[in-house]
Amino acid sequence: MGFRILGVFGFCIFGFYATSQPVDSLRVAALSAVLNDSERSAQGHTLVHQGVEVAPLPKNIKGTPYLWEDFESGTITYAGLIYGNTLMQFDAVHQRVLAQHPFGSFPIELVQSKVTAFEASGRRFMSFDLPGGPSGFYQVLNAGRVTVLARRRKELRERVSGNEVERFYHSMDQLFLLKEGVLHRIQTHKQLWALLGDQKSAIKKIWKDQGLSFRHQKEQALIEAAASYE
Repeated sequence: MGFRILGVFGFCIFGFYATSQPVDSLRVAALSAVLNDSERSAQGHTLVHQGVEVAPLPKNIKGTPYLWEDFESGTITYAGLIYGNTLMQFDAVHQRVLAQHPFGSFPIELVQSKVTAFEASGRRFMSFDLPGGPSGFYQVLNAGRVTVLARRRKELRERVSGNEVERFYHSMDQLFLLKEGVLHRIQTHKQLWALLGDQKSAIKKIWKDQGLSFRHQKEQALIEAAASYE
């Protein structure tokens, strides 16, 4: 078996109850509030819950399915509470948040439906279930009237090298704009102008002034394009 049910254990929480609302009615103000909440600190509490141990990674696969090489300390919004100083990792293949067991070096998988946001290594992620894109975790690159989101994904692939078959993890990131409660995947100029065409001239000027290329620096180009709406 690749996993086992663990006994109960404690996490230290910088805790307070986070307000919630239906995701399909999410507004930018609420999004910003959640992001700001993750930076607060309050009196610590202890919550006891269970997790599932994750099997060790195979040693014959190049790269990692995780977003970070090692577990990073950050915050997780879990079951309406914010946990601080939690060692965590994100499995981009299976799209799941992992936490390091406090009394061991192995990862555990949390109940994903209870994870609504997490932050580590300077990156903020939230769970979205909105029209226009798959439900799940997205990195929030900026928040405003138009919000830029990145879906960080990896896929296990194979290739033939000589007489051997190599297995490796391949990154497959996707970029979205969130506008008026709908996700829009952006891959081309045409898709961007269909959504933000009324600011086309201003956006092009910003890109020119900052030396940005939509083709080669798409994330930053989209961030600057969204900022033109503020």
